[in-house]
Amino acid sequence: MEENQAQSTAKIPDLPAGLAEPESPPPLAMILVRPGFFGLSPLASVGVYLLDLAVIVLLVGAVRIWLRRAKPRPSSPPLPPPRPEALTALSDLRDRLHSSSLRDAAQQISQAVRRFAEREYGIGLTTQTQEEFVTLISQYPDALPPGFADELVTFLDGCDRAKFTPGADSDPLKTELWEAAHHLVSHAPKPVQPQPEPAAAH
Repeated sequence: MEENQAQSTAKIPDLPAGLAEPESPPPLAMILVRPGFFGLSPLASVGVYLLDLAVIVLLVGAVRIWLRRAKPRPSSPPLPPPRPEALTALSDLRDRLHSSSLRDAAQQISQAVRRFAEREYGIGLTTQTQEEFVTLISQYPDALPPGFADELVTFLDGCDRAKFTPGADSDPLKTELWEAAHHLVSHAPKPVQPQPEPAAAH
């Protein structure tokens, strides 16, 4: 009995070197965290650290993009209708007429009318010169309601002339331009809606 216990507690001899069980490779995560601990060369360790940095940058960028898309964007308030917007702009300009130069007043009044016509009738006017606008109207006479194009061209010509009119007493001219702009916007006709073409008879 004692002999059997002695045999069971005897040390199991080590296997020969050729028959030893192979060691399992270290986890990839450990290599990425501590590359030098596993016998990698300094150059390979630097490469692993650079790879770690690239992965971190990509993860941070992906998280930022996801958060940006998940965050609801505040909706911009809708624009007011063209006519009330232009009348409000002209009302604000009227309070500053006496403190503005004739050139600045004429330019700001002209810009308010240009923006109104552009939004109301869908023509590119705020970025065009007077000559370009006249050319556009001559090529597309139906772009504006009948009669309004002539009134608009006459008004814009008056604004251009006022910019280069000499003289210190410019208050009456500024008031005249403002009143002309206010009348033009207030009495501008509604855009002409294209009529649908009649269906062809079968």
